Amino acid sequence: MSSIGWLMTILLAAGTPKVGDIAPDFSAKDVEGRDISLSQLASQGTVLLAFFPKAFTPGCTKQLSAYATEYAELRERNAQVVAVSMDDPMTQKRFKESLGAGFIFIADPQGKIVRLFDLREQTQSKRAAFVIDRERRVLRVDLGDHAIDGTDKTIKSCETSG
Repeated sequence: MSSIGWLMTILLAAGTPKVGDIAPDFSAKDVEGRDISLSQLASQGTVLLAFFPKAFTPGCTKQLSAYATEYAELRERNAQVVAVSMDDPMTQKRFKESLGAGFIFIADPQGKIVRLFDLREQTQSKRAAFVIDRERRVLRVDLGDHAIDGTDKTIKSCETSG
């Protein structure tokens, strides 16, 4: 098998990052037009990277409202929140404003970031939350409904790992 074949096999087998894995780096523009990268944010402290299926739906609103409510406290502990979905940029921006969220929202309509984390499900992202340290090591993973129901535990893990 060629080197490219081996590399593709490794990449395809990687799957969704687990606790202890190094989170894949990415660069993107947020809904405000700022360039951000996971490695740059992580170098400043803990990152809570939240993937959600669709803006303005009940589960997504509940999940991201919890982060918005606790955001000031998270910032005091040098933690950042980054919310990613495959919604278009205008929908993401309206959702962010409706929540009064002070954290970063990234529109990923082509699913490039979603694919890096192996979270694509048809035309949207699966729900997930990752707590990532300064070295981009994954400290906590909540998938599916656990990313909604476990927001308190996810937030607490940011508070103790920054």
